Amino acid sequence: MTVLSALKRRTSSGFVVNPVYLFCLSVLLVNDFYLKTAWGNAFTGKLSDVTGLVVFSGFLAFFFGFGRTLILIIAAAFLIWKSELSEPFIQWFNQLSPLTIDRVVDFSDGFALFVLPLYRHYSLRYSTWNQKQRWLPVVLPLAVFSIAATSVVDPMHQTLREQHTLSYSYSDESVYYSVGLSEEDLLARFDTLGYDVSASHQGNLLYYKKIHTLIPAERCTSHYVFEKEGVMNRYLDTADIIIRAFGSETEVQLYRLTVCYDQAPPSQDDALSSFERKVWGDLQSMAEDHEPANGSD
Repeated sequence: MTVLSALKRRTSSGFVVNPVYLFCLSVLLVNDFYLKTAWGNAFTGKLSDVTGLVVFSGFLAFFFGFGRTLILIIAAAFLIWKSELSEPFIQWFNQLSPLTIDRVVDFSDGFALFVLPLYRHYSLRYSTWNQKQRWLPVVLPLAVFSIAATSVVDPMHQTLREQHTLSYSYSDESVYYSVGLSEEDLLARFDTLGYDVSASHQGNLLYYKKIHTLIPAERCTSHYVFEKEGVMNRYLDTADIIIRAFGSETEVQLYRLTVCYDQAPPSQDDALSSFERKVWGDLQSMAEDHEPANGSD
């Protein structure tokens, strides 16, 4: 090894062995193997995007340098991965591999790209960190593992979903609800009732729908609920809705329901009735509790 190549390797090791990289690598592993399983929500999804981009970009920079071109390539690949353009590749991979990969189509995840130029600037300043090469045999394999694992579907969760959940689409059923609340107040009510609400954009860059997903606290496919209760028959897993705000009024369109079942799956009408009793029944009860009592002067 020449002096020049040794100096280059010592410099590039600073892209994967520095405090920020090690922190993001640790958070990514904890998030993907624990937090997503226990409390999968919008926050854990965004956290995975940000930390994953740091880990992935630093790993590639170790081999190819951290030029601006690399940032552009990673950004383009990330946006394609988060769009429906990646669906043919995912289907092809899943047919050939014993592992199943997936991702959420959501253009709003592009916000995480802000971390790329920030991390490049930071890691270039840490290229002089002393004695960092001794950590490479540990950090590089962990980086490869975390990058691969972040898109792999948990086998237990995959089996549970395949055997005990069913999704119904209502996009062509014209199932609408009118709510006398602003969109902000409606989302706040859902939060009070214990539903985590995440937003995603489905479609393509020219035409897409903004979908809000309601995830109950006792989500029937979460590891915690499954280990404690088993398969809870006909409980809601997720509900996808489209919200259209008209001032202080809001129109909600039901887009998709995913429900759990033990032996016999519920019919589409039964799933809808259960959703209306549980979600909208709780929402109406809450609205009645907030109504002012009638009184006399």
